[in-house]
Amino acid sequence: RKSSSRVDTSIITYTFYCAQLKGEEAKHVKVDDTKKQRAQMKVDRFVCDGWLHITINENDLNVAAVRMTHHRCHNPCVDISIPKSVKETVEKMRNLPASKVSSKSLPSIWEAVLKADPKTELNEKQIYRYWAELNADAWRLHDDQLKSALAVLEK
Repeated sequence: RKSSSRVDTSIITYTFYCAQLKGEEAKHVKVDDTKKQRAQMKVDRFVCDGWLHITINENDLNVAAVRMTHHRCHNPCVDISIPKSVKETVEKMRNLPASKVSSKSLPSIWEAVLKADPKTELNEKQIYRYWAELNADAWRLHDDQLKSALAVLEK
């Protein structure tokens, strides 16, 4: 969140809240169509009063005032990024078709990830997304989706 000073418009404060601050979570709207409803894992939230305020003067960017408050310790956030070893596994198997990414068809990329680390915090969707990003150049041939689809069909 960005706010300007009422006294001097060149003074700007950027405010960030703790990722686990209770009351600041996104307000999800339940979809009526049951086929589109998904179970979502929710992060534990806390009344920690965790805020970071960074105030700068646009006329002097060499100086910043930083104020942080955090009144209650809580569970640390879990790193959900894909580790290098898992990325390498997916990259080695990138030429497999989409049907071989998920656990519905065996052997799969996801099964290889689980075999290497059965207690992984990763989920199947993360692996599929990374695989799709690796292979995007094969099917995203134009910024316009229709032109891209036609180009794929012409191949």
